[in-house]
Amino acid sequence: MAEALDAEIERWVVGMHGQVFEDEGATVPAVYPAFRRWTTVALAEIGGQMLGRANFGLYSVDKWVFDRDLLRVQQRLSADFALVTFFRDTRRTGAHVVVNALTGVHYHFLQTGVACLVDLAVGRMVWCNAKADAWADLSVPANAHKAVDDLLAELYYPPPPRPPSVPPYRRTQN
Repeated sequence: MAEALDAEIERWVVGMHGQVFEDEGATVPAVYPAFRRWTTVALAEIGGQMLGRANFGLYSVDKWVFDRDLLRVQQRLSADFALVTFFRDTRRTGAHVVVNALTGVHYHFLQTGVACLVDLAVGRMVWCNAKADAWADLSVPANAHKAVDDLLAELYYPPPPRPPSVPPYRRTQN
């Protein structure tokens, strides 16, 4: 699944004149592993909050803030913002159904996709989008293409502004 999704994310990022960062071991700033762990937790929390399956009491994505200095990461990337993503894609098998029936455990979503933009100057999330159970098998390149398009389209191509309110047409009586 990661292979198909990574290719699609790279297509979007590079297509918008960004760069994809590969974890290069010793050249990575020391704060990066902690930032990476934070984004993994934050994306799962934001996804749960946005999709109505959790309530962390944080009603805006800008409330998720990394509490360490990201200047070295910002310099290493030569970027002001970083796009971070999280996908989970599981399939309901016969064993899942039996275990859920016997234990009463229920997973709200089998599939989740979350994308966020982090302001590296302040370590704050500035934009996020999340969707659940919206696509077929994400290991299939065409499905990965649709999933990434669905998540990132609002970031790169915001919806047009709503037209100003127009009073309803009224027919006058003669």
